[in-house]
Amino acid sequence: MPFDFTESHAVAFSEPSTPEIKIIDGALALLGPHGERWIKGSLVRRGRHCLFGALSYAAHDLHLSHVRQAVALRIAAALPVGPGSPDPATAITRYNDEPSRRFDEIKGVLLRARRRAVADALAHRAQESALVPA
Repeated sequence: MPFDFTESHAVAFSEPSTPEIKIIDGALALLGPHGERWIKGSLVRRGRHCLFGALSYAAHDLHLSHVRQAVALRIAAALPVGPGSPDPATAITRYNDEPSRRFDEIKGVLLRARRRAVADALAHRAQESALVPA
């Protein structure tokens, strides 16, 4: 079932919208603004998702599964404790399932990764603009 992005983030007109950013926004929308649909210990259960499950579902739902690994790497890099595993999916899952983990920390990781993705996209846009002859 597709999810609705209208409750997601207001995106400035000039802000880039890359596949990575779309997946992160989709995961944020899927989990809910206050974590109403976030879980631990399982990828998905009764319409609720863990962090990695939400990223996977969003990538699939948006037909962007081909960039899921890149998003997982970006999310793992945004973890405040370091990835702790060479496999991004394992690192994300371990972080999500930590017994004391709170949703505000999960949301913070997603927002940190999103900010980095936007910054990278803007830097790429600036680099491309510099290459275009005036």
